[in-house]
Amino acid sequence: MHTQSSRPHQASVAPAGPAVSSSRITARQREIVALVVEGHTNIEIASLLHISDRTVQSHVAAAMRHLGSTSRTQLAVTALRVGLVPLFPNDLGGTGAWRLRASDTRPSPTCGDGGMPTMRA
Repeated sequence: MHTQSSRPHQASVAPAGPAVSSSRITARQREIVALVVEGHTNIEIASLLHISDRTVQSHVAAAMRHLGSTSRTQLAVTALRVGLVPLFPNDLGGTGAWRLRASDTRPSPTCGDGGMPTMRA
C-alpha cells in the first residue's frame, strides 16, 4: 500500500560538473570563444582573425579543456554561464568588440526599436 508523504515533492538537481577554470583562458582564447558563441565555424574565425583554422582548432580545444566542455555547444553555454563572454555583444560597452574586423559582413538579427532581435511571422 502506497501512502502519500506530507513532504512536498523536491525536484532533483543535476550534480555540478567539473570545476570551471575561466581564469586560465587567454585573451585570444576568449576572443575565439566569443566568436564560437556567435556561431562562427573554425574556418570563419580563422578568416576573421587572419590565422589558420588549425590554430583556431587548438584555441577552441584549450578553452574546452579549461572550461570542462566536451562540445562546442557546451563550450558556448559554459562561457555564457560563467560570464566569460556576454550574452549580447553590446554588453562589452557598446563597442562591438565581438566584431573584430570591419570586413565581417555576416548579417545581424533584425532589431526593432528596443534594440532586441524581433521575431518574424
